[in-house]
Amino acid sequence: MQHDVTCRLVPAILLCVLLPGSSLAWQARAAYQDKSAAHWVGQLSQPEKQTRRLAAYALGRIAPQDKIAVAALVKAIVDDDIDVARYSIYALGRIGPAAKIAALQLAKVIEVEQQAEVNDYKFYRRGAVRALGDIEADDARSRSVLTAALKDKDLVLRVDAALALLKLDRSMKRAPNSAAVRTLGSALSGSEAQARYRATAGLAQLGAAAKPLDAALLRALRGADADARRGAARAIGAIGYEMIGRLAAMANDANPRTRASVVSALGWCGEVTNRRELSGSTAPAERIAAAETAIRDVAVPALAERLGDPDESIRRASAVALARIGPLALPILVQSLRADSSRVRRGAGRALDALAPSLPSRSSDEPAMQAIRSAVLPGVVAAIEHDDVEVRYRAVRLFYMLAFDRKAVATTDAQQRLRKALKDPDSRVRGYASRALRQLQSTSK
Repeated sequence: MQHDVTCRLVPAILLCVLLPGSSLAWQARAAYQDKSAAHWVGQLSQPEKQTRRLAAYALGRIAPQDKIAVAALVKAIVDDDIDVARYSIYALGRIGPAAKIAALQLAKVIEVEQQAEVNDYKFYRRGAVRALGDIEADDARSRSVLTAALKDKDLVLRVDAALALLKLDRSMKRAPNSAAVRTLGSALSGSEAQARYRATAGLAQLGAAAKPLDAALLRALRGADADARRGAARAIGAIGYEMIGRLAAMANDANPRTRASVVSALGWCGEVTNRRELSGSTAPAERIAAAETAIRDVAVPALAERLGDPDESIRRASAVALARIGPLALPILVQSLRADSSRVRRGAGRALDALAPSLPSRSSDEPAMQAIRSAVLPGVVAAIEHDDVEVRYRAVRLFYMLAFDRKAVATTDAQQRLRKALKDPDSRVRGYASRALRQLQSTSK
């Protein structure tokens, strides 16, 4: 292979090392196999291909933000050994925007299609496409090459080109490239598993902008490809609460694979909605209200029903999904904690365990949290004397974590039940009952 970039590496490296303000000065702290980036740059010009391969790989691991290293890697893009070239492209992508001077040579790699049927060369071109996105090469030539690649005969490369264009759009704060979005949508039903998964991952990054492809993503939830199903669940979740009703309608599907995917998607919808609309959001009031209603009245009941699913993995996934939703799931989880079915009780307990770290601080007096405390108080108090020790344990722990005060519990027999729990056979129950009573006592002062 020939290359049009020339540089005299060794003198330049020595000069940089000797200069106090050199960009290589930090390399003593960034190394691979205890050798600095400067060492591996030197190795990249050695005659043995195995040495050059290791050097290119090492520079990818270090990702030095340095012009000398970048220049050496750009030169290695056209190394006679395809693996050296591929590792060098990967390293440039890892370096990111500091490697923008590689854009022209990467574009040349992508434009050459005559060897595309050779697997190694396919990976070489795909790597170049990904690197163009990673270095944020937003020049006209790079965008033109990536746009043309949307019609390449290699499906995975088409998807990678779409992802690169969309990454450039995000970095420049532009609206998503519509042709790139369509390319990802068409890949969802493609024959290559890698393309399907990468397409779903890209759509997840689009967020609400992926809404036009909602039908294709819902179909992907029913597919045989596990990776694509997981990616589709994330992408649907990123669209947001508008997808909850359609997901809930699929939650009782006869196929456990579909049920599991739906549960996952509902959990991601809840997490995204919490972050985007419900947690200190500046969204319009009607949108916030619609989001809260969709979560509380549709997503949470659908997931709570799956706590009793015949499939153990789905029960566990439902607990995780409910925990992702956060405090809005508490009322139905407290209700499920006292269900007749031990299977449902265990699922609710798992969800409460997973949810506990994300509960607001005990001093939180936000109106929404106060309303949730009021809603769950009767159920929590009743669960303190449940026959199931795991229910009692979670009830007293939740009572303590929600920090009910004496005024709130005045019309209940909470204190009597907590005092009785001090004699519970289980040490966890006794411990949290003691803490809860001390907490109540402190709130009366």
